[in-house]
Amino acid sequence: NGVHHLALGAEAGFHLRGYDASRATLFDDAEQLLQRELRYVTVGCGLAWSCDPDESWWLRVGVAAHNLNRPSLSLLEGDGAHLEPRYLMSARVGYRLGGHWELSPVALAQIQHGNSEFCYGADVRWRPDGDDGSRRLSLAAGIAVRHGDACLLSVSAEYHALQVIFCYDANTSALAEASSGYGAVELGVVYRFVKQRVQQRRALPCPIM
Repeated sequence: NGVHHLALGAEAGFHLRGYDASRATLFDDAEQLLQRELRYVTVGCGLAWSCDPDESWWLRVGVAAHNLNRPSLSLLEGDGAHLEPRYLMSARVGYRLGGHWELSPVALAQIQHGNSEFCYGADVRWRPDGDDGSRRLSLAAGIAVRHGDACLLSVSAEYHALQVIFCYDANTSALAEASSGYGAVELGVVYRFVKQRVQQRRALPCPIM
């Protein structure tokens, strides 16, 4: 009925890591790093469900699993270090406040090898093009908290299929004393390749009754 949508996704990634042996200092002269470069592939999958019951609100829920093949990360023989699977769950709700504004709370949880991360926050989006479904431009600003670790501030702009996101990660954990509260700056660019279906109409013979 167009209210509920279900999507399945898969991913594959290629990674390259290495080091400069001439600048390496070993505490044990007998220790030998046999490899200077590490190449590995990661695979993952995900499932997303969206619900758009009416024009006033919408819901997005997703689950994903990364690094399902557990690639080796060790430069030493027999070290046994692997990139463990990472599981992610997220949910976002959007409320259309009327006019050009939209409020969107979000929550995210990640689990990897006994470690966990929880984020929650909200952003406000402004669409100046109008109230109908033809709006193409949107500007957003948001704030989120990574529980016990950091505060995240973000701004983004979206036009048609292109989205640019700027995020600042301010440290609020015990490491703030060493980092003076400074965090990380991230810049993301997203382009969605969406091919719209063209509905073809075909005349069908109709018997005269």
